[in-house]
Amino acid sequence: MYGDRSAQQAIHGCASDAIQKILATKRTAELADPANPRDPANAFFRFEGTLLRMAFHDAGTWDCDSGRGGANGSLRFPEEVDQPANAGMRDGVLALVEEWEALKAAGCGVTFADLIQIAGAEACFFTGLPRFTVPIGRRDATGPDLSTTHALPGTSTNIEDLKRIFRANGYSLKVTMNLHDLVALSGAHSIGVSRTHPKLGPMDGTPDNFDNVYYRELVKDGCMKNVNGNNFCSDSALLDHVDTAALVVSYRLSNGLWYRDFTNSYIKMGKMGVNGEGTMGPL
Repeated sequence: MYGDRSAQQAIHGCASDAIQKILATKRTAELADPANPRDPANAFFRFEGTLLRMAFHDAGTWDCDSGRGGANGSLRFPEEVDQPANAGMRDGVLALVEEWEALKAAGCGVTFADLIQIAGAEACFFTGLPRFTVPIGRRDATGPDLSTTHALPGTSTNIEDLKRIFRANGYSLKVTMNLHDLVALSGAHSIGVSRTHPKLGPMDGTPDNFDNVYYRELVKDGCMKNVNGNNFCSDSALLDHVDTAALVVSYRLSNGLWYRDFTNSYIKMGKMGVNGEGTMGPL
């Protein structure tokens, strides 16, 4: 839908540059706070993690049975972003919508669906993951995906429910998600914060770095705990299945292996809903 390859590269480039500027601005503002740099009370604390979570939650609504949802930019609608599963993302969505409007005014015709997936990838690059290119060509939804937000896993989801969720929303005409993807993508919590409790806190010991410390601490401690002692036990469920546990150990031992697998799985995730109702054109 963007024309030839050079046009696609230009659109991807202007969108990527805009996201990097936002991330640098937010980081500078947080570090300039003399009271408490990177304060969890800051609405944009770990803004990188917020952008990445938005990419997951926009794509993760895909439901193969109904053919609805997917990476279609529907997260921009207030009715969807205000769903309980999307708690804590409203400020991030508003900031990205504002940037999207500015990009369109400047002649960069990226869709919001593509911008969300590009933003998630750029957040990973900003914090240490080698840069990769997100395929573009998604069409924007014309309304919220309220009927499919149930497809998003919760903080205490067990391994059987995680497997069921991936079976339900991990298949479309062009992509098949599997348990390998589940474990690789779970490492996104490397730059996240727990927002399920009154106090916020990083999910691992190096929240500014996209690295495999998440897997090291998961193997060491079992149920993940942030700096405030809050549990995020859906992560520990990865240790309850022989195949997923083996992958956790592999990623604990090799940052490079995880980087490779995360990149491949992220690209697959961003294709969920291809040819689904109102979702995408060909990528």
